[in-house]
Amino acid sequence: MNLKTKTDFNDVKKRWTAFWNNEFIERPMICATVPKNENSKQVELSKTHYWNPCNKKYEEQLELIDEWIDSTLFMYDLVPFISPDHGPDQFAAWMGSTLKFSKSNIETNWAQPILEDWETFLPVSLKEENETWQSYLKYSALLKNHGKNKYIVGMADLHSQMDAFSALRHPDKLCMDLYDTPELVKKGTEQARAMYPEVYQKLYEAGGMSAETGTISWLPLWCEDKFAVVQCDFSVFLSNEMWKEFVLPGIIEEVEFLDHCFYHLDGKQQIIHLDDLLAIKKLDGIQWVPGAGQPEMFSSHWRELLRKILTAGKKIIVYGNMDLDTVKDIHNDLGYKNIVYDIYGRNREEMETIIEWLIKNC
Repeated sequence: MNLKTKTDFNDVKKRWTAFWNNEFIERPMICATVPKNENSKQVELSKTHYWNPCNKKYEEQLELIDEWIDSTLFMYDLVPFISPDHGPDQFAAWMGSTLKFSKSNIETNWAQPILEDWETFLPVSLKEENETWQSYLKYSALLKNHGKNKYIVGMADLHSQMDAFSALRHPDKLCMDLYDTPELVKKGTEQARAMYPEVYQKLYEAGGMSAETGTISWLPLWCEDKFAVVQCDFSVFLSNEMWKEFVLPGIIEEVEFLDHCFYHLDGKQQIIHLDDLLAIKKLDGIQWVPGAGQPEMFSSHWRELLRKILTAGKKIIVYGNMDLDTVKDIHNDLGYKNIVYDIYGRNREEMETIIEWLIKNC
């Protein structure tokens, strides 16, 4: 498979395969985008990423994608991709809800809470007639055709199981349900967990994914087989004991289903669950997100936590606005194995300087 935006795609595939097999080739994995031309800016897709597909403005978004491709240089191990996401709570929508936007912010949305009574709401299943589901499939097909020789279609942002119920019920009510109706919550989550393989496979096929295209999720980690980000942001509300009871079984099932995956550890409140995550043998890595108001994830403040993840034999992704001095500091502190750098670069020259230094010092 050839991509005009990634002429070395076949070589990059080999590097990613080696990475997943714990093999090291020359340097850490590096994903970076920079403006293609020195005096131009990259086109941003984030403002209409959800809004346009949710409002059936597919062609408008495709035009923006073309502008983004024309203005962007995809460097080193980054594989260009577009995910057909309609919102962070789209999994909840696929279970029967609708997605809502605020008039003041069209960059994100939420699922309308519709779960009032567990006994009447269950059983849950994929609602294939759901408007968001049908739109996702249509947009996936459009991207598959539009992206030929330019980019691959990415796997969905899958806030499944307890995250989906958090959106359908509302987080504070779901917290109370864990005490008031725990067996019904467990019954619901078991049904939602059973949806995951079916949903993944249908999205995989809709996006034209295969061993040739590989898979990639909202984290820029490419895999020849089936990859996704596993997550449960609702976990910030739970003690480790309750998390083990209500969340961990679903995480383990998703990890076992996928060929490769990272866990999205979002918020310092989730650190209490880290040991259990690291004990999941098939889990490849952790993406650490400190949360609002916290030091950046690559800062020295979190090095002990990152070192703990690496020492457990897991991989990490280090991301953000990093210059050469920052990369040197991380490299000298954490080493170079099992690390992916996702760098928001300013220009090509800066990225070339960083990679040259890494190659010399590995």
